Formats: sequence, C-alpha cells, structure tokens
Amino acid sequence: MQSLTNDSSRFCYYCGFENPQNYRLCGNCGGENPVSVSATAVQRHVPQPAFLPLVVEMPKSRLIYIILGLFFGMLGIHNFYANRKAEGAAQLIFLLLFYWTIIAPAAVFVWSIVDVCTVKVDGNGIPMR
Repeated sequence: MQSLTNDSSRFCYYCGFENPQNYRLCGNCGGENPVSVSATAVQRHVPQPAFLPLVVEMPKSRLIYIILGLFFGMLGIHNFYANRKAEGAAQLIFLLLFYWTIIAPAAVFVWSIVDVCTVKVDGNGIPMR
C-alpha cells in the first residue's frame, strides 16, 4: 500500500490506481483522496471484510453406515447417509428397474456388501469415525 506522502498522493489509497496530482476522487474506484479529506471520511470508505459463514460438518458414523448397508443396502440408503448421492441413486434406480430379475438384486446386494467393507470416507472426503 502506498504511503501518504506528497509524492504518492496521486496513487489511490484504496485501489492503487494512478490519478492526476492532488486528485479528489479516484478515476477507478471513486474513493476520496485521504490527503484532501478528513480522517472520518477516510474511515467511511475503508472496505469491510465480507462475512464468511463457518460451516462445521461432523464426521459420519461408520457403524451406522455399516448397519444401514446391511439392512437397507439394496436401496442405497447407506450411500445417501454418507453423502454419496450418485452411488445411492445408481443402486436405487438399478434395483427398481430390474427388481423382477434374479441377477440384478443379487448384484446390488454384493455391491452394497463391497461398499460396507471398503468405503471409509464420506462423499465430502471426511473419514468416517
């Protein structure tokens, strides 16, 4: 950031844009020259940081994932619990479309058992506890 000496008074205090000597308003951001205005006017134009909400997500329980996978695994409920929506939807759709065959429910059952044994992180990449 530029210092507020006479040599640098032509550079905008807020955005660094080069203005004519002893400018009043910046040609780029519209900020006032702090050399020509009072200290209270400078405080009005200081940009405030944006509010960023803090999102804390608790890790999913691996035990609940396993129980859901064993009892409701063919419907993909365990994957919906772990925020793996694409896999859960694929299992559910595959089972609903081909429930009348013997092979499809068996394949989805094996798929859910493999999920229960191998998946250790949820859909957000957070390890399950």
